[in-house]
Amino acid sequence: MATMPRRRLILASRSKGRAILLRSWHIHFEQIDPPFADPPHPPDGDPEQVAMMLARQKLESLTEPVQADAVVLTADTLVLMPDGSLAGTPTSRDEARTMISAMLNQRHAIITGVAMLAGGETEPTCFADRADVYVGQV
Repeated sequence: MATMPRRRLILASRSKGRAILLRSWHIHFEQIDPPFADPPHPPDGDPEQVAMMLARQKLESLTEPVQADAVVLTADTLVLMPDGSLAGTPTSRDEARTMISAMLNQRHAIITGVAMLAGGETEPTCFADRADVYVGQV
């Protein structure tokens, strides 16, 4: 039986949290900084589709082609507020405080879109995952 060749994993992300998560699973990877600029506020649309689209755009922002022995992983995480709107990145402490206050004693969702492309392939694999979160009184 033929064995699959081992591929290098390249995490194209500025996220320290994603790197910590992979290391906690003892996954060996290289980390690069994609040139993609996250929008201050996500575009309107289905939250899972938006998260996958942003992850794919990060992947497409890479200028070097994926080498044959590598798989590139990108991701984008969004917050779906209790009122159904997608939260942008707060630009001040007051804005962050207001955003957190809007989540207290209510459910909101964390949605992560992922895009992966293996060397030699032309289309990435994309998917999204959702976690519903309840924040009590702080």
